[in-house]
Amino acid sequence: MQHNNRTILFAWMGLPEIQYPTEEFAYCGCLTIPRELFLKDNKLLQQPISELQVLRQSEQSYLVHLEQNSSKSLQFQFGVEFEITIETNTQSIVYIDFASDETHQYYTRLICDFNKQQLILDREKSGIPLATEYGTTRVLSNNIVSILKLQVFLDRSSIEIFINDGESVSSSRIFPQENQTHLFLNQAYSDSTINLKSWNLSSIWPNNQNNH
Repeated sequence: MQHNNRTILFAWMGLPEIQYPTEEFAYCGCLTIPRELFLKDNKLLQQPISELQVLRQSEQSYLVHLEQNSSKSLQFQFGVEFEITIETNTQSIVYIDFASDETHQYYTRLICDFNKQQLILDREKSGIPLATEYGTTRVLSNNIVSILKLQVFLDRSSIEIFINDGESVSSSRIFPQENQTHLFLNQAYSDSTINLKSWNLSSIWPNNQNNH
């Protein structure tokens, strides 16, 4: 759709051949967050529309230095936006585990492998299994470098990841349990500095602020 000379995309997250856990509540798919499309240096970029920033509440900022084989945990709620910048070297692997339980047994893992220049999403331990016959990992990018910028929207049954200002985008369904309200940062092989901001997002429905 066109709006104020912008091209805005709404997409559907859901496939008819997959059975979703929410079908017992009479729904299965959902819309992605709206994105603005534009060209830069002959590349098609996708970025969350700026209007979403009015939903931001309770900003938290963290500057985390991870040494080799170290970890850091944070707590959050569902319906949250993260801005994450990782600065490291080409030998590093950083694991970001979203929607983890406190004991770190279940989580949705983002593997930032700077040696292979790959960014990989792993949903094997996300929570309620979903379409495992199609595999649980996806390569989101094959060209990450020593500075990686991520914008992540984590909702009750979805995770959307914008990579390096929208050069690549991933939208995936996940079904964590109610106690999966932690984020773990893990480092292997080298040191990394991670700048992380988070915002709780208010509901778009004015009479239901707790509905995400």
